[in-house]
Amino acid sequence: MKNAFLVADRIYLAELGLEDITEIMMSWYNDPEACTGNGQHIFPKPRQDPNTNPGLVDYVNSVSINSLPKSKHDYFFTIKDKLNDWHVGNITLQSIDWVARNAEITIMIGEKNYRGKGIGEEAWRLIMDYGFNTLNLNRLQCGTFSNNISMQKIAAKCGMKEEGRRPQAAYKNGKYLDVLLYGILKKDYKK
Repeated sequence: MKNAFLVADRIYLAELGLEDITEIMMSWYNDPEACTGNGQHIFPKPRQDPNTNPGLVDYVNSVSINSLPKSKHDYFFTIKDKLNDWHVGNITLQSIDWVARNAEITIMIGEKNYRGKGIGEEAWRLIMDYGFNTLNLNRLQCGTFSNNISMQKIAAKCGMKEEGRRPQAAYKNGKYLDVLLYGILKKDYKK
């Protein structure tokens, strides 16, 4: 387990590094199936192109260097298979508000063979435990498109409650979509 930071039964989370930005990972962000229920795959995601929008290399350099976060508000982790160290997805704890003690969770299982097998739930539970018990956050939340049934199921299985709906707040593939909002307080979290 190379650079494992948080460990579960089948997977571990490690800090995203420049070596993780492979062609395979880049393909996830440009894959309409992997991005069906999220805000990716609206514009092409470049690895690095200073003449267009910042690429993933810029992002990685902005949030971490030498395992020390530059950003105190965003933590970006790879999700890796414990058996083979294969990078299967990414999860973030982002937009951390250190005064209100809350943060947002996002996730992508990029590798098709790992979808629908509970990997996302394992990673989600790791990041929730980290947020509540290591960072002492009081609230975790997420937002997801109304067509992202997988993320809605993960949020519910991990104890999050649907808190609201923002009608037609997203636009993707020629349709307006509602954004569903989920949240959980530390006092309601069960490890």
